[in-house]
Amino acid sequence: MTTYKEIEAYYKDLEEAYNSKQESNRFNKDRSHNATIFRFMLDKSKEIYMFCGELSILRCGFKEHVVKDCGESDGEKIMKAMYDSFTRFLSDDGKKIHIILEKSASSDFVSDLVPKDFFMKALKRRQIELRALGDNLTSKEGLDHFTFTDTQIVRIEQNKIEHSAICTMNEVQYFNKIKTTFDNLNRFAVPVNCYND
Repeated sequence: MTTYKEIEAYYKDLEEAYNSKQESNRFNKDRSHNATIFRFMLDKSKEIYMFCGELSILRCGFKEHVVKDCGESDGEKIMKAMYDSFTRFLSDDGKKIHIILEKSASSDFVSDLVPKDFFMKALKRRQIELRALGDNLTSKEGLDHFTFTDTQIVRIEQNKIEHSAICTMNEVQYFNKIKTTFDNLNRFAVPVNCYND
């Protein structure tokens, strides 16, 4: 069971590695670490790029897993810290999140997002760009989910179920490869409409 104190130490370790300007790799083993890396990315960047399955990190089920895995008090603190960073990030009009979903989004895609109203407002303000790959694009199968920032923080998932991953910082070649992969996927992605105007 991961505690909030351990997660805060992990965040501090990420920060020290990032500030060193040296190439660094950090393993993350579960959803609480995933939430912390996402929080760190939100705190250290202006633009975030994600290739993911269904944006699970912002869903009720993800939060429930963190609370179950870390205990109610610590799990709630971990998730609150991430949601607070998410809110601060999108409160700045100069910041953006670009998301490509692995599959087409269903009509109720946003129904169980924890920060649903805030997400929808950011989507309408175009601070969140939401796109999806078509179901007929078979080359996406087997691609690991990843997130990266304009500040060269990269997280690549190794296990989509457990959310274990490697976070790499300050590694230009690795960053450029992931950015190229995202750009190539984006050419095949189509906009997702989650609201009715």
